[in-house]
Amino acid sequence: MVPDRLSRRSGAASIGTADYRISLRRFNAFVVHEKMHSINCAMLPETMVPQLSMALGRRSLSPCAPKQQAVKSTVALKAYNTPVLSTSSRLQTVLDGLDELNIKDPRRVGVDGQEVPYELAYARWLTDWVIQLCADGGLHPSEELRIAARGQHVERWQVPRSTYPEGRTAYLQWREDLKKRHAATTTSLMAAAGYGADSCKRVEQLILKRALRETEGQILEDALCLVFLERQFEEFLSKLAGAAGRDAAEGEAKMIDILQKSWKKMGELGRAAALKLPLEPRLAELVGRALAPPPTVSSEAAAAPAEPTK
Repeated sequence: MVPDRLSRRSGAASIGTADYRISLRRFNAFVVHEKMHSINCAMLPETMVPQLSMALGRRSLSPCAPKQQAVKSTVALKAYNTPVLSTSSRLQTVLDGLDELNIKDPRRVGVDGQEVPYELAYARWLTDWVIQLCADGGLHPSEELRIAARGQHVERWQVPRSTYPEGRTAYLQWREDLKKRHAATTTSLMAAAGYGADSCKRVEQLILKRALRETEGQILEDALCLVFLERQFEEFLSKLAGAAGRDAAEGEAKMIDILQKSWKKMGELGRAAALKLPLEPRLAELVGRALAPPPTVSSEAAAAPAEPTK
């Protein structure tokens, strides 16, 4: 949505009735936030002001006096509803450190027309869902929860599944080793930024999924499930359907089983958010089948004796 008019106030351009604010995020994109107000052009790199002006339907955003600031990628405008939270200097140091590691991921994913390092995008998606779920529940996420979300899969590409043997036992060991690796990397950045042992231990518990019965542990689990449904569902279904010796019906049956297990792990906030996701019709139909109650058996049928076998 493009704001319908701009007003000037205190040397900065401000959005009027559309009630949006555009701010520079570390994701290297300008993000449109609902229910916020001003665009302070002094925060924008000079080369970006003309592009931003065009996006807003204006030839100029003067009388702003933008200062120089390096930006690594092209501007992208994205509708964004996630609440904006204040960030302490040590928290920002840790988040920046995790982003610097994840930006090295050679894998790429398309985000608003840009090719972005996959784990950098994943960490952002997960962080945003954690913040949104907390807002939905009237909660304020702790710094430890925000760090755990950002570091949940840090540098995950460095230990691919292929480095472990085939089979479920090896798969579970791979997952467990990854969690320990992610926790160690994240807490080392925390310690360097000045966090104490208790905070580091808390983040370790969250990443290792040893706090699932606590509110923040459940929110993190919900966020993981929501990222899967929103961002990975379709691709994973295609992989299941294309697996050797498995037809489309078998792939769908396997996916329904996965969805049912995921639903059992989710809390009320996560389930409410999941039901609002704008899924493709085919994916929504699978979710509906997964959540449908099992067929009931009438008392007469249950009491009827089985037919004798010949």
